[in-house]
Amino acid sequence: MRITQIAIFAYGTSFTMGTEVIDMQRRTILKQAGAAMTVGALAGCLSDGGSPGGAPDDTKDKSTPTEETTTETTTDETTEDTTTESKPSLQNRSVEIVNAGCADEKSEGASVEFNESESTVVVTGTIRTSDPCYVPKLGNVNYDRESGTMDITIRAKKKETEGASACQQCIGAIEYESEFAFDSGVPTSVSVSHESQGETKEITSAGHGSGEATEET
Repeated sequence: MRITQIAIFAYGTSFTMGTEVIDMQRRTILKQAGAAMTVGALAGCLSDGGSPGGAPDDTKDKSTPTEETTTETTTDETTEDTTTESKPSLQNRSVEIVNAGCADEKSEGASVEFNESESTVVVTGTIRTSDPCYVPKLGNVNYDRESGTMDITIRAKKKETEGASACQQCIGAIEYESEFAFDSGVPTSVSVSHESQGETKEITSAGHGSGEATEET
């Protein structure tokens, strides 16, 4: 009889007999149902929020920052400062007689003076001749602009006279001064030769920076 009453209660029918037994069975069923509902609710919260309290997990981005390395290549730029030295050009040349007379004990010679501030070269000298009746003239003047060398020849020329008696009978000494002008600067070296009585010989040579060069023979 008691089992029949429980089955009938499960289908929702209420009876007055066996009330205590029926109430006890109902409480048991309600507890079981409540426990099942609680477990289901907890499972849903854990699935949705990730924490039992329903609060969302505070998940921080713990990704490791990537360091960016920049390699800068510097190219050294070398500039060659190439300065072209000025190579003077010969602009003018001249020679004039300073004195003519009989030679004494003084030997034949010449000197070279470089004047860089005025871009000139001055040659002074004395040529021996057969008599004093000669004048100085420019002979060959060879100037190599690339190498900066200059070769000068001063020659003695017989001057015209009305008669042989007009000239002294002695060994002559013809003094001269010759100037060479350049547009900018002076040569690096100069050599001087004398031409007299059919003979040419080198008298002196000088380099720029050595000052004045004098040589006597």
